[in-house]
Amino acid sequence: MQRSNSSDDKTDQERKVLLEFEVGKPKRTKVSVCQGDITKERVDAISNAANERLDHAGGVAGAILKAGGYSIQKESHDIIQREGRYINKAEVVYTKAGNLPCKWVLHVVGPVWNERNTDKVKEFYSTVVSIF
Repeated sequence: MQRSNSSDDKTDQERKVLLEFEVGKPKRTKVSVCQGDITKERVDAISNAANERLDHAGGVAGAILKAGGYSIQKESHDIIQREGRYINKAEVVYTKAGNLPCKWVLHVVGPVWNERNTDKVKEFYSTVVSIF
């Protein structure tokens, strides 16, 4: 995601960039995969590893909800109600970011990842690319 230009942004010092790439044609978007506190990222959008019900109770989703406020969960419930169904794997929906320093939260139902199932790399990549 595109980073804002803030000279007092300490997030750069607290995050570790694991991978960066660009996607999209003709307009390219920079995607960064980082290790750090996602709730402090000053970017256009962050991604949330969501469940198909968009219930943000625990893990990263819970941390995003705690920092961003209940409006993220409310908007997520509204999406499920409006669609009349749960969200599919690799499907992306977005909400406003509430109190977070970014503008949007992209909620993505991705593959279940564990150390015994590392063949999910292609599925993960296609999920990320589907955002754009």
